Amino acid sequence: MCGRFALSIASFEQLEKFLFVLLGQEAHPGCVFPWPDGCTPDPAAVTGRDAIPPGSKILAVLAASPAGVPVAGFPVWGMRRNLAGRSRTLINLRSEKLAAHEAGAGFMRCLIPADGFYEWSPSGEAWLFRREDRALFAMAGLWSPADGTCAILTSEADATVAPVHHRMPFIPFDEECPAWLAGRSGLPSCRPEGAFRGRVFHASNTRADHQGLLFPD
Repeated sequence: MCGRFALSIASFEQLEKFLFVLLGQEAHPGCVFPWPDGCTPDPAAVTGRDAIPPGSKILAVLAASPAGVPVAGFPVWGMRRNLAGRSRTLINLRSEKLAAHEAGAGFMRCLIPADGFYEWSPSGEAWLFRREDRALFAMAGLWSPADGTCAILTSEADATVAPVHHRMPFIPFDEECPAWLAGRSGLPSCRPEGAFRGRVFHASNTRADHQGLLFPD
């Protein structure tokens, strides 16, 4: 599962260059990223976020339609759904059930940029996992055009994450992200084992954000 993630990068320009990569485009000098309605968001509201909780508006690259051009957007992390007569919030969805999620609920694909993700150990410790070079990466997700919400896809944990938790975000290679947004059948390739390193993250209220949420992992 993924209960929080980080987009702590300080450089908004570097973030925009990475968004071009997710679209399969090259950021030429002077090229302006196509933000919705031509309005560039406040960099302070997008970057420098160390522990983003569910329920937040988050930056994502959204597949607009099966044949449409992906766009940047700010969906709310957490899908409200009625399950067995109860209203629950889904923040993670199993990647193994991708076909069922896309066909049954009308969800569409998205990519969520990050530079870290958190997993909780059975003892309640929060672990922060980053790439060794602390570079940006994208987590695959699904979003609902009906209500502007999204969830992060998860996969079985690799050998690095498994001692902490048995699931982790589904993180494709950067070069496979455009095909994912374009609707290529099936899942892209995951990053190899050992691509991330973790450390215990000491912060108050890290588990408080989990109350009342449903983790289907």
